[in-house]
Amino acid sequence: MAENILQGGVQVVAPIAPQIVYLDFDGELTRYNGEILTIDNVEVQHSLLSDERIQYIVAELNLKNSGKDVIFVTERPENTEYSTVYIGKTDAFVPYGDFIGLAETIDAGNLIKDDNAFVFLDHNSSNDQIISVINHEIGHIAEGKTHSVITDSLADYAENYYGSVQTSNTNKNGYKSDYKTYTINLNGASYATITISFDSHTITGDVYLYGMVVSVSSWYNSEADTYFVGPERYQTRSVTLDVFSDVTIGISTESNKGVPPSFAYTANYTISVTRHEFRPDLSVTNLYVQNSSEIMISNDLTVCFSIRNGNSTGAESSKVYIYDGDKYLGAISTGYIAGNSSSAYTFTIKAGTLSTGSHNIRIVADAENVITESNESNNSASLTVNVLKDAPDFDLTMDMTNHKCYEDNLPVTVNFTVKNTGFKTTGATQLYIYADSVCVGVINIAALEAGKTLEQSYTFASGTLKYGKHSISAFIDPENKIDEIYED
Repeated sequence: MAENILQGGVQVVAPIAPQIVYLDFDGELTRYNGEILTIDNVEVQHSLLSDERIQYIVAELNLKNSGKDVIFVTERPENTEYSTVYIGKTDAFVPYGDFIGLAETIDAGNLIKDDNAFVFLDHNSSNDQIISVINHEIGHIAEGKTHSVITDSLADYAENYYGSVQTSNTNKNGYKSDYKTYTINLNGASYATITISFDSHTITGDVYLYGMVVSVSSWYNSEADTYFVGPERYQTRSVTLDVFSDVTIGISTESNKGVPPSFAYTANYTISVTRHEFRPDLSVTNLYVQNSSEIMISNDLTVCFSIRNGNSTGAESSKVYIYDGDKYLGAISTGYIAGNSSSAYTFTIKAGTLSTGSHNIRIVADAENVITESNESNNSASLTVNVLKDAPDFDLTMDMTNHKCYEDNLPVTVNFTVKNTGFKTTGATQLYIYADSVCVGVINIAALEAGKTLEQSYTFASGTLKYGKHSISAFIDPENKIDEIYED
């Protein structure tokens, strides 16, 4: 907005600062901060556009907007306000509709200099299409442009799918007819409203084609699945359907009626999708056990997890079941979980419930199936825990300094480290030392507390080991008189 300033009776109009638009083609983890919706962690994929294509797109955008005080750049500006347009695919907006572009605001007067927009296209799209959608979204955030029909939904900030189909016949190429298909998924909604609009057409030669054929598979009314849309013959410029399952929309021109030797008919259209009554989507996330996945059999085991509702509709309270394999251990109630949020829970398995060994702990959300969800296949998660005997466990290591070479008939000393890595104090035992599979010595080992370490050594007297190679080994509690966690 210009500001009028009086200086000595002369009115000076302060210059309007241009709107700087940074075009991000490289992918980004960002946020959508819209006027009617906020989404955190929007992950935009890299567009994979070449430098040559990016340079062309930027040049064309600056040319088309040269009189609008809008400047497009590909280097992130510093020390000034700017808007960002993220170009690349993302699935963050899938629950809300099928869009190829989306703005955060409809900014009449361009009062907000740092509002952003998204263009869900990449290297598979043409330069002209990318330029067109960027211009459309800049019209929202920099010029305050609105659509001809206001829906009070996210669609007001969006660019929907558009395309064209053609039927032609030429002497050179022969007869050709396009047929385009679009798969529309409910993505967690109870139903969706799909509108296919005939926008315009172009005619070359003598053509008796009047519009488009719209076919719908797997829709709610099986009595009819074909629609004719066109401005002249049918006086119908759009068809609107409510669908209650995933569908495929097919679009072609009406027929191949044309007069040789040459004709062409092109129909342009827009497809918009609005989803309604989203169902919750519960899943188990952040599953872990407190302290360690290895516990003594005499200790409680506390399992921690979150139940996430991945759709925008809240989920009423439901039961979570906890299993050891297929054995039911217990249940908790979740309480209400708001849309796009998580709630954290814990469940304690009492000591002695799990036997020693490995266990698959499984958590099942909405175990009683009281909630109708958009995805019923992601309700469980599991982890493995190891339950150990409440016993000691010996760990023996051996070291021989300069052990590779000794002079003949000299004494040799072997150092031992004995550690109790278990949970209880050991009883007294013995350490047996062997040379070439023959027991040559025994060391008495006193009781050793859990976590404690004992250093011992044994010296082979002069003449015990003759010239040549020898195998030295040692065993603690070789008769397994002490019950250990691991006996190997």
